[in-house]
Amino acid sequence: TATAGGADIIEVGRNGYVIPDAWAVDALAESIDHHLGLPVETREAMSEDCWRIASRLRVEDNAKQVADVFQEVLLEKNAA
Repeated sequence: TATAGGADIIEVGRNGYVIPDAWAVDALAESIDHHLGLPVETREAMSEDCWRIASRLRVEDNAKQVADVFQEVLLEKNAA
């Protein structure tokens, strides 16, 4: 969804679709219908692009980024 960070990594039509929020059922249904109407080759290319991006998004990297943010906030709070 656009509210959960997916919009930061998804290129609409290239490797996925972004809907406004989790309650946008009509937008989700339209995206699914659109996707299933694409040629198989296009869907396969999108899948390959998804895997390419997913391979760069390691859990360890994300955990370090979150820990770094918490550390920065803690340091700022202690400095105040």
